[in-house]
Amino acid sequence: MITELTPEQTRLLSVYRDEWIAHGLSCEPTDWGKAENGVNAAYQSAGLEKPKHIIRLSS
Repeated sequence: MITELTPEQTRLLSVYRDEWIAHGLSCEPTDWGKAENGVNAAYQSAGLEKPKHIIRLSS
């Protein structure tokens, strides 16, 4: 378990923050294939079976 960040990780926090805020505020169309691949990769990384259904909702 990580208990503290390196100076480099701390420096990069604002970079990743800004990137993900931009994603959240974007009005661009969703790339559903990319989103589904990301969900499946996250489940696989956690050692879980990928979801049988992924529900898509408009914003």
